[in-house]
Amino acid sequence: MDQQHRNSQYARNFHDPNSHEKLSAERLASSLSRGDATLHAKYLQAFENSSSEAMMNYYRANFPREPYTSGAFLELDRIKMPVLQFHGLNDTALLADALNNTWDELDKDWTLVTVPGAGHWPHHDRPEKVTNMMKAWLALQQ
Repeated sequence: MDQQHRNSQYARNFHDPNSHEKLSAERLASSLSRGDATLHAKYLQAFENSSSEAMMNYYRANFPREPYTSGAFLELDRIKMPVLQFHGLNDTALLADALNNTWDELDKDWTLVTVPGAGHWPHHDRPEKVTNMMKAWLALQQ
């Protein structure tokens, strides 16, 4: 089993029909806010008004299952528009090598922005960098 497979185990765990019962708004808010009380309050409010079952259903519908020969992930159409993608270089869920061959699925340009010091959510870890790049990229698309 390769490192990416091991690092993606959390998503395969979401296939368990009762996985949403193990998530609480407090647990999610605490894990994402990293000790920032203001951010914690925002996350807590958002998660209290969300459905953890719906969140898990996203993974159940879209994350491949063994033996990885069928499923929504494998049956996607080619992407026919330009793509802007951000990847936090400290992401432990999606390793950098998992980006390999992404270009094989695209009919248009792919702009990959790697974000040093950011993890799985670069838009949270480096919001100004992500916002500024999005604005610049969108301006070029017109």
